[in-house]
Amino acid sequence: MENELSVNTRIRNYIRLLTKSYYDYQLMRVRLSNRMQLKKDGSNMKNHPKNDETFLVEKKELDVQIFLDTMIKETKNKEELILEKITEYVKQTNLWKLFLVNVKGCGPLMAAVIISEFDIEKATTVSKMWAFAGISPGFTKGRKWNKDKTEIILSHNLVPQDKKTPGFLCPYNQWLRSKLIGVLATGMIKSQSEYAINYYYPMHTPKTRKAELGEGRYDIEENINTRTGKPWKDESDGHRNNAAKRKMIKMFIRDLYVNWRHIEGLPVRIPYEEEYLGIKHHIS
Repeated sequence: MENELSVNTRIRNYIRLLTKSYYDYQLMRVRLSNRMQLKKDGSNMKNHPKNDETFLVEKKELDVQIFLDTMIKETKNKEELILEKITEYVKQTNLWKLFLVNVKGCGPLMAAVIISEFDIEKATTVSKMWAFAGISPGFTKGRKWNKDKTEIILSHNLVPQDKKTPGFLCPYNQWLRSKLIGVLATGMIKSQSEYAINYYYPMHTPKTRKAELGEGRYDIEENINTRTGKPWKDESDGHRNNAAKRKMIKMFIRDLYVNWRHIEGLPVRIPYEEEYLGIKHHIS
């Protein structure tokens, strides 16, 4: 068992290193493309003054453009090589083979983000995973920098666990949250994952699908958004959309917690609403 755990730890470290490297290359490529006014497919942006042929009249400017175009292509090739290696390692993990492979909208790259950022051994409860991912509506003790000693100090002031508070350090993993809400949630909706069907659409239905699916709870019910004090149906369409995404990802993380802890042979704590209220939410 000890050897198996050490192997899992090494693979997790490899996946984390590769994943961070992949996104470093991607960020560099995207920033360089933006400076050169290039679209995602590599073509020039329309209606931009720099697209005029006179912009590249001088040979030096043309040479620079060719050089930077070559750098972008080389960076893209490196991303693809790293992604191949990420996929190779992710597919060796039990979490992928026994759970994530069956989750629509979650590919090897998103699985790598999950494996490298969450520490399932430390996550003794699902609420810890929610708080770490920034989707828990509760409060936590604020943390701030002690500038005199350059250390983090705890404050008695309470701050939201899912919202940044001026003067305090962010209480959650911002990068992880951006990937879960911005990438995984979108992938689940596009692939019509069971999580989208069971949790996203029942909460909020896009205008283009209301005739087919009906309206969600946030669209028709008078329940109040406790943050703003307004009924959910009076919030903007984008606000309701984001709230429904958070609900969907929250339920996914609950299943992730249960399955991952079982796979690793770790004890699983029954959620409060299941143990005391008899309410079950997970679907896998």
